[in-house]
Amino acid sequence: MSGLKEIRTLKGVGVGLRAQRGEVFTVQKSAPNSKPNPEPEDFQEEKRALQRGISKVSFQLNQLQQQAEPTARDVLIALDLMLNDVSLREKAEQEILLGSSASEAFFAAVREFEELVSPDPVLMERAADLRDLADQVSAAISGVTTSLVLPEKGELVLVATDISAIEIMQFTPAVVGVITQFGGPTSHAAIMCRALDIPMLVACSEASQLLSGEAVLIDPVADRVVVGGSYELSTQPMSFQVRMPEPLIPVLANIGSMEDASLATTSRANGTGLVRTEMLFMGRSQRPTIDEQALIYGKLLERCPAGPTVMRTFDVSEDKPVAFLTERRTDNRSWNELGEELIAEQLTSLAQLQLTLGKEIWVMAPMVSDARQALEFIQLARSIGDFRIGVMVEVATLIKDLAQLQGKLDFISVGTNDLLNSLMKTDRLNPADLSLTSHWQPELISALAEIARVCSDAGIHSGVCGESASDPAFSVVLAGLGFDSVSASPSQVGQVRAALSSLSSSQAREVAAAAQLGLSADQAKTLALAKLAGFQG
Repeated sequence: MSGLKEIRTLKGVGVGLRAQRGEVFTVQKSAPNSKPNPEPEDFQEEKRALQRGISKVSFQLNQLQQQAEPTARDVLIALDLMLNDVSLREKAEQEILLGSSASEAFFAAVREFEELVSPDPVLMERAADLRDLADQVSAAISGVTTSLVLPEKGELVLVATDISAIEIMQFTPAVVGVITQFGGPTSHAAIMCRALDIPMLVACSEASQLLSGEAVLIDPVADRVVVGGSYELSTQPMSFQVRMPEPLIPVLANIGSMEDASLATTSRANGTGLVRTEMLFMGRSQRPTIDEQALIYGKLLERCPAGPTVMRTFDVSEDKPVAFLTERRTDNRSWNELGEELIAEQLTSLAQLQLTLGKEIWVMAPMVSDARQALEFIQLARSIGDFRIGVMVEVATLIKDLAQLQGKLDFISVGTNDLLNSLMKTDRLNPADLSLTSHWQPELISALAEIARVCSDAGIHSGVCGESASDPAFSVVLAGLGFDSVSASPSQVGQVRAALSSLSSSQAREVAAAAQLGLSADQAKTLALAKLAGFQG
């Protein structure tokens, strides 16, 4: 045994299903130049420097949007909106008047936001993105370039503390994988790498131990990096033996753009389980009229696959502002009041389309906390159109109220990313415990089982549209728990359909039962996959 070389592995959270081997390329980021605090007579110049820095980064984001594929473009638009948030800029300007430089002032504004939202793991995702934007703005103010200088040839695995959306857009064909010390599997960087089919390992605490030029194997299915590993050591994703013409439960698609809708149709999705309606207007600075909304939604619906289309209404909460609501309002209306007015206009446009196009439109509200909020939305929607009406279950407190909605609510859709954060009170981008970001977490599975049971008893259609529904193996668990449908990203619809067409309902229940025996995320996943593999033989 002394002649055998010990395999060295680093753990993290894998993104993607394909293993990739390459040489480590360590990303070194330039630090902005420090600058003394300004004197009072320089305050106006510092304000102008702040605006120049923000404008420069915003221009770069807009330029990158022109060449980005749909998923990346949506991310870049969202980042640009966050960067230009009026309240953030005003807070930074206040810090300048207190004696901070433009760069330090922007960081201070971001830190204040972090402190404000730190008890809420859902909002911490935005805080992490703002930290990255603060780095970009600081570099722009200091005149430091943030461009990655990467070789055009070779097979490189980038290793960095973290990676930004702007940096991903600068990847050359030589980049075949990414390893980061921080970040999470549902971060913007992970979303973009998944869309580009670049395997990734995030939250790898030992990433800094890797040396430039060192050969590594990223094995995302096994949540690891194998130093010096060969492809023979890679963990293969499970293959499914399709035995039925249709899946156990309908597989719908999540979409946020016209391109997504077209891709969902070609993927044989059974409908659209989530339309992120705000993504269709993220670039708008002016509030769209009812007719303008109807025009955009109509074009989208024409591209959507046959079957129901679930339109999630705008999320106009203060932490996720829609573009045309970010400017300072001149009246004293609250966000909720302004949001209700906007959502009423949105529902009116959808009601018009339902009559003219004859499409089956379902509507649902995001981030509902309790039965009272659900009933308010139900009343509003029913007063406007003949919809099937639902809410998203993303906040743990709503679970106990679901039974009260019997006979009033038509359907629910679980957003497992946010629900997991709500249950575990974690920061999904920089978790202290990697298992807490996994949809195989026993607490989440237990909550999902309760949601499916309550909805079944109450006659409420139940679905899942979170990241977990795009995991083919976990979609089997969801079917076994009793959910009526799943909604996956368009690129994953085919794999999920295959998984749900490979076994019977009773077998799916056995897989779900096995997952519920797990005392940890890893154990739940291992038990479920072992049971599922047995049915594929």
